Amino acid sequence: MSEPDRFASLTEAERQILALLAAGHTAKTAAAALGLSVHGVNERLREARRKTGAGSSRDLARALAAQEICDEKIGVAPVAAVSPEAGPDLPQRAAGTARKGVRPMVLGLGIAAAAVLLGGIGWQQERGQATDPLLGSLVVDKPHDAAALHERVRREARDAGWAAPAETRLMNRFGMIDGVNSLRVLCGTDICEVAGRIAPGGTANAALLEVQQVAFSGVQTLGFTNESSFSVGGDDTGQGAAFVAYLYRRAADVPYVVATMPTMHATIAPGPFTLGVTFDRPMQPGSFSFVKSDRGAYPECDGTPRQSADGRGFTMQCTAVAGQAYSIGFNNAQARNFKSLDGVPAEPSLLSFDAKR
Repeated sequence: MSEPDRFASLTEAERQILALLAAGHTAKTAAAALGLSVHGVNERLREARRKTGAGSSRDLARALAAQEICDEKIGVAPVAAVSPEAGPDLPQRAAGTARKGVRPMVLGLGIAAAAVLLGGIGWQQERGQATDPLLGSLVVDKPHDAAALHERVRREARDAGWAAPAETRLMNRFGMIDGVNSLRVLCGTDICEVAGRIAPGGTANAALLEVQQVAFSGVQTLGFTNESSFSVGGDDTGQGAAFVAYLYRRAADVPYVVATMPTMHATIAPGPFTLGVTFDRPMQPGSFSFVKSDRGAYPECDGTPRQSADGRGFTMQCTAVAGQAYSIGFNNAQARNFKSLDGVPAEPSLLSFDAKR
């Protein structure tokens, strides 16, 4: 039996799961991506092995991916548009599902691991495509760097060991935002693209603000730097405004901020307050850089940072003025004195908040 004939009896659901395995997912993460139980995924894999005579699901996934890549090279298996209702043995995924957590919508499916676009998780080859099916012309209309980053994430070699878990973490985080539809995440080796649409209506502004806040300051604990690129376009389809964010992988040895006092964008009472920052690891004692920013005022503080017993936190006593907006940096390009015990400067971070009038 030829390889194409061997795979002919596989259902779309079985192919979807195998594509995720080939892209580096486990049965557990594939289940989360598809909204299935782990038992349901394992049952489909067992059936796929029975049909094809494969000894293991991983081997079958690799063989199917290799065959699909071969087919694509000779033009046999173009990526077809698949509606959200396709695949009756999978739960339907309509845009705007109310369920919390991952809320994917199937936009289009190829079988090879290098051509997966499944609810946002996977790797999609789009070389030669004039228009992104989700973003439309957004990456063309925003000329600063969106087009170059859109191309980069698709040309960059995929680090499956990092990319697959990173895609899942980002899908879970952005998927929690009410009003975000058609969410898609693509990761390569050092960069991830998060794209989607903001549902039209009265909550659109709030959803867009939360998306921006997460992109700019809410992904550090997920393994990304606080540097990002963000673009948003108009609602040219009636499905809501498209957005795209590009996030950068953080080097494992770089310390980063995990918590602040006050929290980001908080509104605090005027008067005395504690300004604090906590890092992911113990830091050098007596070494710190609380820096001014042009995004807000620097509060009046006692100038004596105190380090916590575990070495991870620093606090100062400060005073807030009613109605004042504040912005404080922890390290910047010039001042890099927050350092780990082995002397690595912390990734620069910014805290913004204001005081009640």
